[in-house]
Amino acid sequence: MLGGFNSSTARFMYFHHFFGIKPEDKLKSETHNREEMEWLAMQGMSTGTVTLGKTDKMGIVTEESDLDLGVPSGNKFGVSTAWEAKNMATPLGDLEQMAITANNDGVTLKYFLMRKSDYLELRKATDTINKIQAWADVSESVIATREVINQYLAAKGLPSILVLDPSVYFNLKDNSHMTINPWQRHRVIGVPYLEIGEMNMDEVKPRPILNDPDTLYALRTNSTTWAS
Repeated sequence: MLGGFNSSTARFMYFHHFFGIKPEDKLKSETHNREEMEWLAMQGMSTGTVTLGKTDKMGIVTEESDLDLGVPSGNKFGVSTAWEAKNMATPLGDLEQMAITANNDGVTLKYFLMRKSDYLELRKATDTINKIQAWADVSESVIATREVINQYLAAKGLPSILVLDPSVYFNLKDNSHMTINPWQRHRVIGVPYLEIGEMNMDEVKPRPILNDPDTLYALRTNSTTWAS
């Protein structure tokens, strides 16, 4: 179904921040285009693996293989209740438990990275609203904006939430195009800092390399286990 990537430098891309490549840096070839690097970076960060494809002369993927980026299985968790169940889920408690687990391992997380749809589930959860209201300790209703939620997390000594909204453009086999969010849905990643790796540009296809994969922690928000 999917073919190659459209090359673009005009849109904001996240891989610059996480993999140490400046927006003005020149790429070695058209093969190393920014759309593809954004896809690899966001997929790799959100799932812990990337799918590397070999392409034919037309840029169509003909062969694929998965590459594990080395995040330990012990750093990957499920949630107590799927965040989709807004009346039962405890998203803030799930994030706190992940931060505590990391801290027990000697890692201090600074950010929780998630896509917008998962953040919206966190925000709408009844438990989130109740926790924020109790913390604010005011009679009128408090709107649980991201700023307010991050203030709550900071007051508890917890990492702040960064909401990612990436997109990449694919060329399809029929010469049409599609836009897709490369960050896997229902995945939250806890990181101690933002520049977490680098891009190996020495191969025909670039691939992300995590500098310290054992310092990354992953949460699957629609399941009680990471793998299900």
